[in-house]
Formats: sequence, C-alpha cells, structure tokens
Amino acid sequence: MIMQCKKIRRINFFNSKDLRNLGRPLERTIIIDNLAENFTHTTPDNGIWVESWYDDMDDTILEQLTPFLKAIVSSGKVPDVRKLLTKSFKEQILYRCLEEGKEIPSIDELIKFASE
Repeated sequence: MIMQCKKIRRINFFNSKDLRNLGRPLERTIIIDNLAENFTHTTPDNGIWVESWYDDMDDTILEQLTPFLKAIVSSGKVPDVRKLLTKSFKEQILYRCLEEGKEIPSIDELIKFASE
C-alpha cells in the first residue's frame, strides 16, 4: 500500500514525516522520499532517499526499486524492513545500484549482507 504521509512535525528546523504517527507497524513500513530529512531524524531505517525527479521524464528510480520492494513483501524473509534498510546497506549497496542503474541484489544476498 502506498500512503501519502500527512503526519508532519518540525524537528530541528526540518519538517519531518514522522512514520511513528501513522499507526502502522514500522517493521513493515517504508518511505521513499527525495528529502532524507523527512525521515532521518525519526525513522532512518524505514527510509529510502531518491533524487528529485521533477521535470525528469527519463527518471526510472521507482522502476529500479519495484522488484526490490516486491521481493521484500513476497519473499516472507524480511519480517522487519529496518533490519535490512540500515545506513550501511543503503550506502554500500542500494544507493550505488540506483546511481549506477544496476539491479539490486536478491533478498537472499541482502539478508547475508545484513547479518554480517
């Protein structure tokens, strides 16, 4: 399910989309946003930062992310997305794949990375 986060609160000069206010289980909630400040202060391991896509008709980031997101849901191997979406995973793997237009590794490979 895709939701537009309406629960915004001000934290240290930033408006933050505080996922804790959604009333949904955070272990099954991911925010994809072009402003990392919207989630880094409250729920950093629930967020995926993407570059702004305004006026970029060739943007394919969501297409790149779709198989990865579907695999998280359908595999049944990721009971808590926060254990997978760590800062080190995002910096070392996810953001590099997105920047280079590469396929994101399989869930099994990512689970091995997360457990190291």
